Amino acid sequence: MSQHMGAVSMEKSISVFTTVWSNGCESEGMAVADEALVKLSTCLAEVKNKLICESCTAKLWLQYFYQMETVKMLVQAEHCRDWNLHLIAVTRMLSLFGAVGHFQYAKFARLYLQSIPAARNSSVAACAF
Repeated sequence: MSQHMGAVSMEKSISVFTTVWSNGCESEGMAVADEALVKLSTCLAEVKNKLICESCTAKLWLQYFYQMETVKMLVQAEHCRDWNLHLIAVTRMLSLFGAVGHFQYAKFARLYLQSIPAARNSSVAACAF
């Protein structure tokens, strides 16, 4: 019975979000949409966790989607020149490099991420003069 209630809640959240999204972006509408999106994301996380516990095949597929999402994130960051998204994507790729045996890539990606704060500080100091 609770599974049916969760599905109804997810359907309601989807319908609220799509209604607000299609009607435009008013501030009170966006607050409702944000709340619906939070509920939707928690419902999806619960479904993902349930699938991971029940099926090894589902677990592998979800891992595959995570990896593809990481690659898409890196490509999007490069095209949009989004520095923060680039750093998130490289951070997520560290575990992928280690998992497939590219230890040198993992090592230098970690060193690259560690050198970012030092590079930012030196560029700010250089721009100050």
